[in-house]
Amino acid sequence: MESTLNTIDPLAPLPSESQPEKPAIQNSLSTYSVFDTQFTQLCKDWQLELRRTNAQRQKRFLEVDHKKLRADGKLKDDEVILPIRVADRNIRREQPAYIAFLTQSRRSLIFRERKSSLDIALGTANEEHLEQEFTQGMRYPNWELAPYAATDGAQTHGWDACEVVYDDTKPLKVAIEHVGHDKLLFPTLALDIQHCEYVARGYDLTGQQLTTYVEKFGFSADQVKQLTEADADTGWRTVRLYRVWKILFREDGIIKVAWRCDVPLNTNGINRASTQCTDWLKPPAPLYLGRTETKIEMQPQPPKQEVVIDPMNPSVAGIIVEIPQPAVPVETQVDAVETEFPIYVLRYHQTENMQIFSTRGRVFLDSPDQEAQTAIASGFVNKLMRSTNVYGAVNSDATPGSSAAPKQLGVKLEHGKIYDRPINFFSADAPDPSLLNALQWFGVRNAEENGQTDFAVQNRQDSRKTATEIQAASQQASLLSGVQVTIYSTWICSFYTRAWQIVQNLAQYNKLEFLVDPQTGQNKTDVISKFYYTRAAGDIDVTQRAEKLQKMMQLWGVIAQTPAAPALLRNILITALPDEGPQLVQVIQDDTQTKQLLATCATLLQQLVISKPDDWKELQPQEQQQLLGLQQQVQQCLSGGQSK
Repeated sequence: MESTLNTIDPLAPLPSESQPEKPAIQNSLSTYSVFDTQFTQLCKDWQLELRRTNAQRQKRFLEVDHKKLRADGKLKDDEVILPIRVADRNIRREQPAYIAFLTQSRRSLIFRERKSSLDIALGTANEEHLEQEFTQGMRYPNWELAPYAATDGAQTHGWDACEVVYDDTKPLKVAIEHVGHDKLLFPTLALDIQHCEYVARGYDLTGQQLTTYVEKFGFSADQVKQLTEADADTGWRTVRLYRVWKILFREDGIIKVAWRCDVPLNTNGINRASTQCTDWLKPPAPLYLGRTETKIEMQPQPPKQEVVIDPMNPSVAGIIVEIPQPAVPVETQVDAVETEFPIYVLRYHQTENMQIFSTRGRVFLDSPDQEAQTAIASGFVNKLMRSTNVYGAVNSDATPGSSAAPKQLGVKLEHGKIYDRPINFFSADAPDPSLLNALQWFGVRNAEENGQTDFAVQNRQDSRKTATEIQAASQQASLLSGVQVTIYSTWICSFYTRAWQIVQNLAQYNKLEFLVDPQTGQNKTDVISKFYYTRAAGDIDVTQRAEKLQKMMQLWGVIAQTPAAPALLRNILITALPDEGPQLVQVIQDDTQTKQLLATCATLLQQLVISKPDDWKELQPQEQQQLLGLQQQVQQCLSGGQSK
């Protein structure tokens, strides 16, 4: 009994207190079979939206094949369909405001150390330098295409997105890529994709690209072969596309990325190797965006050896004893984990319904008006064309009591011929011109719904308030478009802020030359490492700048003759010309200082002539003449005149 008790560790928990072993996770999305079940259901949920997306693209451009419609008997030989592309017109009408907001600003993002300073156009020297460096790096060739495409997609379908990716080929190793409305899959009930368990981004790749990505990105050679082997020795190898999905999912609190592939997009029922991959094209791994973080790890140290001598027998050689040493904290640099999806959705409008799928684009909103206007315009043109046709009938009554259909004769009338019986000529009635007013009414109503109230104002014969109405309508349109631009501004700020976080980290760890000090040749880490509040620059550089400049120009006539005129002039130049304005202001300041010095010289010369006549008489006549000439030239320079 005693030996048994001696073998029990007194610090070990009792059997009843021991924690049960955690079962292995069976529903992890990293397991391909588990994820495949989830993704298959997601694709089924998206079928309706994918069909709607293709239909909306066709409705937007409303392509009409008259030849095919006539061949199918759906359109008569003398009929045409005149497409009125209302949705496309409204989309293009709205785009200049978005593009101006994005491209006409001199900077991509505003950085401020203090949140209260975000509304100020000019920041400190370090903030201005930071904005300039970041803007130059992010405006690489064709940088505007991705936001432009996402904007067009959101206007058309209701939402679209851009992704922030790590790219070694870009100046700041960060790029903004367009995703596509139907190439970003997420749960259909989602309110915010950042709260989703996973999202999927689609890429369309050829078989050759898949083969190349085996060596370039580590795709599975077996899975690529399984997908493409059916194309061997066929004419489909170079024309078939594969929809490859980049899967981003949250697991263990971090974002992981994996790749899979589904059936080819253009199989059209022909033979293929398989319906989809049987495993990952590339297995899950933590998402890497180039960022680095420093971790402190306790590194064990080797034991210290000491010689211990028995004090009772000092003559006996000592015994070497190993003394354990405490672990030492050591800093190591590892890849930073990402906890947020680098994909940012732009919604066309924001309502109380937060579901992303509830958002509708211009094609959905304009479809009824587009159909109505197309029908009215086509009907007017068809009736007009038919009214130009001439028909003839022999001047004789039909058989009394006969209900037979009119008989068409094979006789063709020819010019300059004489016929032996009278013929009545007739044609269809011309269309009523009021149809065009109805068409205009639909256009006016649609413009009002679209927020283009300035376009919707019509001149009225019973009123002379047209100019006032147009001015009020323009102000109302500006307010309505401002709501849309606010949503757009928030979206731009979101993905540029994420890009800045990556650039900031790369610059801090000297993986990137950014904000280099010309004296030391090193990055200004003291400036880069600070926390900055950010804001889309278009708010100030485009929207507020135009409003502010208009107000200052209106006040110039009142302040021009007051001491405040120089200060207002400087603000006007800086606001109107962000790049050249400071240089022009400096020229004005230099000229003002020069005139102040000349005025001082003129005062001294005047005092020399008037207050000290005795000293003046002692000067030589030649010296007196030179001083008088100098005084005259100074006065002329100050007055802006020319010497005569």
